[in-house]
Amino acid sequence: MVDRKDYTVGWICAIECEYIAAKTFLDKKHPTPEDIPLTDNNVYTLGEISKHNVVIVTLPSGQYGISSATAVVKDMLNTFQNIRIGLMVGIGGGAPLHVPGADERDIRLGDVVVSKPFDGRGGVVQYDFGKNTQGRDFKLTGFLNQPPPLLLAAITELSSEYAMIEGGNGIKGHINSVLEKYPTLRANYERPGSTSDKLYRSEIVHPDNSTAEASCATLCGDDLSKLTKRPERPKGDNPVIHYGLIASANQLMKNAVLRDKLAVKNKILCFEMEAAGIMNQFPCLVIRGICDYSDSHKNKKWQGYAAMAAAAYAKDLLTRISPRKVEAEKKVTEIPVEKKIDELHANITHSISTEKQQDIYRWLSPPDSSTNYNAAIKEHLQGSGLWFIESSEFSEWKRQRNSLLWLHGIPGCGKTILSSIIITHLKQIYSNQLLYFYFDYKDVDKQSLEGMLRGLISQLYYRSRRSSGVLESCFASYHDGKDQPTCQSLRMTFLSMAEKTGEIWLVLDALDECNREKRKELMLWINEINARSEERNIHLLITSRPEADIESEVRKCITESCIISIRSELISEDIDAYIKCRVAGDTEFSRWKSRVEQTEIEDVLARKANGMFRWAKCQLDVLGNCLDPDSLHKALGSLPENLDETYARIIRNIPSVYKQKAIRILQFLTYSPRPVEVIEIVDALAVDTDEKIYFDPSRRMPCPNEILHYCSGLVVISSQKPNLVLQLAHLSVREYLTSDRLGVVDLQISRGLQEVDAKTAMAKICIAYLLSLNSAFYDSPEESESPPFPFFRYCANYWTTFARTAEGVDEKMRCFTLEFFDNEKLYKRCYEEKFSYLSRHETLSALRYASAAGLRVQVERLLSQKVDIDWDCVSAANEALRWSHWGIVELFLDKGIRTDTEEMALAFYRVSLDGCYRTVKFLLQRGVDAGGAEGHFGNPLAAASSQGHLSIVELLLDYGADLNVPSGPWVYPLCAASNSGHYDVVELLLDRGAKIGLQGPQLHDAFMMACGRSFCDIVRLLVDRGFDVKANGGSALTIASKNGSYSMVKLLLDRGADINRSGALYGAANRGNQEVLELLLNRGADPWNTTEALSAASFNGNRNIVRILLDAAQGSSTDDNDNRGSLALYTASVGGHRDVAELLLNRVSPKHRGHAIYLAADRGHYDVVEGLLNTGTFTGNASAALCVASSKGYSKIVRLILDNNIPADRDRALKAALRNSHQEIVEMLSGVSTNTI
Repeated sequence: MVDRKDYTVGWICAIECEYIAAKTFLDKKHPTPEDIPLTDNNVYTLGEISKHNVVIVTLPSGQYGISSATAVVKDMLNTFQNIRIGLMVGIGGGAPLHVPGADERDIRLGDVVVSKPFDGRGGVVQYDFGKNTQGRDFKLTGFLNQPPPLLLAAITELSSEYAMIEGGNGIKGHINSVLEKYPTLRANYERPGSTSDKLYRSEIVHPDNSTAEASCATLCGDDLSKLTKRPERPKGDNPVIHYGLIASANQLMKNAVLRDKLAVKNKILCFEMEAAGIMNQFPCLVIRGICDYSDSHKNKKWQGYAAMAAAAYAKDLLTRISPRKVEAEKKVTEIPVEKKIDELHANITHSISTEKQQDIYRWLSPPDSSTNYNAAIKEHLQGSGLWFIESSEFSEWKRQRNSLLWLHGIPGCGKTILSSIIITHLKQIYSNQLLYFYFDYKDVDKQSLEGMLRGLISQLYYRSRRSSGVLESCFASYHDGKDQPTCQSLRMTFLSMAEKTGEIWLVLDALDECNREKRKELMLWINEINARSEERNIHLLITSRPEADIESEVRKCITESCIISIRSELISEDIDAYIKCRVAGDTEFSRWKSRVEQTEIEDVLARKANGMFRWAKCQLDVLGNCLDPDSLHKALGSLPENLDETYARIIRNIPSVYKQKAIRILQFLTYSPRPVEVIEIVDALAVDTDEKIYFDPSRRMPCPNEILHYCSGLVVISSQKPNLVLQLAHLSVREYLTSDRLGVVDLQISRGLQEVDAKTAMAKICIAYLLSLNSAFYDSPEESESPPFPFFRYCANYWTTFARTAEGVDEKMRCFTLEFFDNEKLYKRCYEEKFSYLSRHETLSALRYASAAGLRVQVERLLSQKVDIDWDCVSAANEALRWSHWGIVELFLDKGIRTDTEEMALAFYRVSLDGCYRTVKFLLQRGVDAGGAEGHFGNPLAAASSQGHLSIVELLLDYGADLNVPSGPWVYPLCAASNSGHYDVVELLLDRGAKIGLQGPQLHDAFMMACGRSFCDIVRLLVDRGFDVKANGGSALTIASKNGSYSMVKLLLDRGADINRSGALYGAANRGNQEVLELLLNRGADPWNTTEALSAASFNGNRNIVRILLDAAQGSSTDDNDNRGSLALYTASVGGHRDVAELLLNRVSPKHRGHAIYLAADRGHYDVVEGLLNTGTFTGNASAALCVASSKGYSKIVRLILDNNIPADRDRALKAALRNSHQEIVEMLSGVSTNTI
């Protein structure tokens, strides 16, 4: 049997021709190991070259680039953990240099380039993503790890040998030998004629619209003026080996001008697409045969030979390296590298490998939860959280399918840190199946189900190759990202991706920080994904405070054993460790030389913490300022009892001279839609709306990091790339600042933090800042590493958000707004920043901006100046429609704007989908067509039905919407409502005349959709209204059985479903749904109605199901049992399930055992063969089994058959082993060592 530990050399290919070339140079080919992990998606060829055991792997068909290479290497290193050195061997584009003023470099097709460190760089450089076609630019982004010293030494030795060989390096001869051995490869892998090697001048570009590869000579010509003149090479110099830098990115280099720039500036010899994905995880040597010149004149004719040349060099190199030296190298998995593969693979922004993936990422715009994780894990002390990690509840959660665990605790008890500990633990076991999301009160994008889904889908897209097609299809259905997906669409996409992925580990932190208005939707989603399903297996862990709405929903779907309260006694040891670490490590406490004071601090805080990390942290911050024993003992004797008292004390201690600026800081941090950077808030503090010049850079703080002094204890600075961010120290701080309790402590601060007052102040600060921008700003570039006005982007994006609250309540704000809209240059620049889709040369009016921004008062003022509807009104109304400012839309309708436009129809669809009843009614009253335009969910009626908007559905029907017109993904509104489980909508549609039998996608009608989603109440309603449960061949019962829905199966049987006409029994057996299977059998299902049920359960190895089916068939004839049982025995043998095979063998004739042994041997299932041989005396002929095991290299099975002294044709088996070079088996069968043959 092949042992994976024997393999020390990893050889990676990207495409088929490279893979074929690599295999031809093996001295011996080994069988594939029988124990490749199921999670490994790679296909391997194993063999021997110069006594090195080599693993050859290639990227999946059609997948190229950095991300794919990273994933392949990850699986390879997990499976073959003893690999010591690596080779990346294949084809690349050359960078010949014939530029005046530069050293000439004569690289030609068929030559080989080998990566070698040069000028302080490691051999492979990475340049920026994007299509490098003629007319674009590039950006060098990094230098990657150099190859191991052992390989570099071998390069030097081989290079010196080549220099001494008369007549060239011998690679041509190696290739010819291989082609003689495999003559069928000659057509595609032999060296093409030198006349096809043309190097066009850099400025000559191949036409974009050409399709025929062979047309290059025709389209571009053979005119010598277009070609680079090169001298003829001596015959012995082909191919030439070049050593130096290779450039790697995710796209083909097709740009001769950029090629030359890189070749001159960075000494690049070759371009390729995969090495950057692995060099920092799998330091290896990159060897590339040159198949084209990295220009627009791509040449596939040379790919086969170039792959052969690279493989020949790689084999030559291995012959110069002693296997003993390789064994002495460190395992690749033990080499410290810059980033682990899982981390790189999980980092979405760096694993984007194609332009399409970038488009999808921009379209999703997912919130980045890694910032929350990284911030929390910094607070993690070694050993903390073990009370949970080692708990039986956590172990059971990991073991059970579709499990849900809820951790809840009081504010400040460390839930987020515990979540991060859990994520870290799961990362080590299930890295590619782990998803996580942090709800965050500081970031509006992290406060909704939609934001969470965008984040999770994005993570899943880059971690599960099997599921990526689902998202790509969704992206395409929204006009390749031109339209945004609905939340319902994101929900369906995530579930489909989860089903493709299989098992997923999902951690959601701080559900209580989800927007309260959107929390119900989130809890419904949690119930949905926790529903029993055979298609997916999601282990969901959630944390939150024990808030009533969350608790009531969670308790609907889990038992008490799955609910864990983070009580003070559970975390007291963690809090004690945290306190001791701070006291021992913080410089502020080092002044206490005696352990007496330090021990006193630790004891008092541990005793009073009462399960609150946050409280302990706040007290330590205060105690660190105590300079003498008296002040320390006084502080310890008067500690606040809880967080409220702690914050009240901090507020009272804010110096009066700091109070106004403290209020401004707290306003922004409390009500900002996104985290605020330190450099932004510094400029906000420098604004004075009472001065003639509102903002003066000279008023900025000289030391921005000192901003904490204004309200120390309430705010913290965190590091979020690219800049430092100022934020409230904890959610409990925000809750205190917005509570009535603050007014008792400080009325001035409390008034300043009332929402309307705070947002009015923020709006004035932002617009005053914008009004202060001078002409130099308008002429400056938009992108700058150190922008002169760092607060501009924040103000441009959010001043209108705050102004909507402040409109009509503040006179100064009114004057500022008038001044703003009088400055066309300013409002156009702000519009470009916020809305981005306006061309700089496009006309933009103040009315259009105000409409897009939702400033109703300004729109009313500007409309009052209009006599008639003109183009400006139309474009402004479209902006209001685009951004769903329905109050402003009403203003335009009152003005007389038309309602029969395409924009209005799409807007009507959108409000129907979103459930805006008042606006839908208003638009219908103004004459908008109830049929409307179609969006992703169909027409307005279908869209409203799919979302369960009962009142809107009724309204649309009242205005004449046709409920039997096909539209959208579910085709009919009744199907849409049934598929989504909206009983009341289904009932209304039926009452108003919807036809039950109309079929939607895949010939599924409303009844089938409700069955598939296990909506029993809807199925019951549809049957009561006359639907025949036997329709569609009884397939509804099959779907319900397959889904494991006991209640649905029972309902269908109670209503007359034909138990033996459909594949119900098979569906339950195949999915292992024992409860449903037993229900069907108890109701009279014939276990032998189809052989598929028993065979499916046998193939899947489900012994319980097999036993139940066999017991149910006890009364059947002996022949029936034998015939059907034998087929099941065969499938169990093929599936490799010994226990099932042994069970079945007791129920069928012994005559079937021989074929079962053959099938198990053919698949390499040693345990099954052993079990079948041990069950009674074997009287048959085992020649077929012995022969197939010998042919495929299953030495353990061969030995087992021989040791059992079973009659078999050894000569036939020996020939099979010889034919496939299985040395060990040849020796077994012949009794002669192959060394003597």
